[in-house]
Amino acid sequence: MYVWAKEIFCQLQFYVLGLWIYAILNVATSAGREVVELKMVNKIKEDKLKAGTIQPEQVDEIELPSEEKSVKWKTAIIAYSVATPLVLATPIMFAIFSDSMYEGEVCKFFSLAAEEHDYFACTQFYATNPQHYIDASGFRYDAFITALYAPVIFFFFEMCQNQLMMSWRHIWYQYIFTAVYALATGLYQISQGDTVIFPRTLDWLCESRAGAVEGCLVNECLLWFVYFIVVQTGCFALILVMHYLKAKFICKKNIKIEMQSTVELQSLTASRYLKVQ
Repeated sequence: MYVWAKEIFCQLQFYVLGLWIYAILNVATSAGREVVELKMVNKIKEDKLKAGTIQPEQVDEIELPSEEKSVKWKTAIIAYSVATPLVLATPIMFAIFSDSMYEGEVCKFFSLAAEEHDYFACTQFYATNPQHYIDASGFRYDAFITALYAPVIFFFFEMCQNQLMMSWRHIWYQYIFTAVYALATGLYQISQGDTVIFPRTLDWLCESRAGAVEGCLVNECLLWFVYFIVVQTGCFALILVMHYLKAKFICKKNIKIEMQSTVELQSLTASRYLKVQ
């Protein structure tokens, strides 16, 4: 169990999946809170009308007290803006660096499956027979593939249901996430000494290994983060456009506007909130 917990801190999908679940839970709970607040303010309006402390035309001026208002939706929107591009960006990164990234994951699972399995032996011979190491990884590989692609499917279903609007200003949170992941992987490798995140692609300690090429830190580490930032930006732009088009063309409704006199409006407002006993 300790080995599993230790390996989690270098797993990209652990951070992405954790952030995605956090975002979805926050969106759901903040949406529920918005409904509750609407019912609370309607109750206040009704009570004031019954007590005669306001006139019907003053109903729309009534708001919920500031201490009763929740700002949780702001956190939910930011978390959603960070998590959704990452859900798409991660499978793309695994497609771009498929040999290295899948090898790194499978060999980690292979070494965890049995005590006699050696991680570095796996990385050395993985290319000759990948399926052997995948099969030896057991359920871990299947669980990883599910965690990698299931959120993508869920995202498209979820996006069709919500009416959230993202902002370009939130793109900076993507880069903050990348910086945090870079720091986490760097500290993890330094603490473990000989471990590798993704062979030949993401290895902060590549220069200390036997046969290392001078300056390998750029090609075997920093370049991966450059690709990741570019993919993140592209995914963020894609989701932003998708949400905009959805709001403009799919969620768009025709609204019929009717002109009414002030007396009629006061009568309609009063009839809505005043109940004849």
